[in-house]
Amino acid sequence: MPAGLSCAARRPLVRGRALFRAADGAPRAAAAAASPPPRPVSGREGAGRRGATFPAMTRQLGSALAAERQRATGDARAAERDRIAREIHDAISQHLFGLRMIAAGMRRADPGNQQAQAIERISEEALRDMQALLIELRPASLDGAGLAPALQEICAAYHDRLGVTVDTSLDDVTVPAPVEHALLRITQEACTNAVRHGNARRLAVSMTCQDGHVELAVRDTGTGFDPAAPHAGSGLAHIRDRVAEVGGTVDIDSAPGHGAALTVRVPVP
Repeated sequence: MPAGLSCAARRPLVRGRALFRAADGAPRAAAAAASPPPRPVSGREGAGRRGATFPAMTRQLGSALAAERQRATGDARAAERDRIAREIHDAISQHLFGLRMIAAGMRRADPGNQQAQAIERISEEALRDMQALLIELRPASLDGAGLAPALQEICAAYHDRLGVTVDTSLDDVTVPAPVEHALLRITQEACTNAVRHGNARRLAVSMTCQDGHVELAVRDTGTGFDPAAPHAGSGLAHIRDRVAEVGGTVDIDSAPGHGAALTVRVPVP
């Protein structure tokens, strides 16, 4: 034994177990504190683990790409609609306004001029239709605001730009994004139809949520129509399509000379 090194200072190992001496001097064995080394992973097992994660990663990546494409497509459509709305306002609307002013001057100079009266009336109707189209092309935004404020913005636009009285009763409801989008477009379409085709001067828009359904109603005091009769426009067809896409129902109550009432009910979770 080397000099200076006693047996008491040494800690002999017996098959992986350390010896220590108790108070009586007898040696005792203690289990090693170290944990057993990790079991090595074979190449085939590691490849299997990595292979199992690849489909999940692919699905996540595909979902992210699809959402990004949808967002980009929506942004592009909104930008194009905004551009068309600006061009209509800057060109066609200004021409119609000038035509109406000329016709009004002709009527004042010659009160009996029926042609001038007809031109003035037609130009006013065309301007009114054009303003309704501009509202439709520049819809309210749902970003961060919620459905009720967006519908309120639409109603305010009809009042401010077209002078239509709009009574609103809009509950603050929380619904999935597809339902929000559908109800926003349905409200816009219904208001446009009432103003353009029904010559409505007063609208009432309400939204409530009860019994697991959100109910949207748009009523007007316009000329009304026969819901069973064929219609040249596509407004009602678009409304029915949007309602069907979100699993809802639509009811139209109208008659010639008695205005119209459109009620949409959509189930919500």
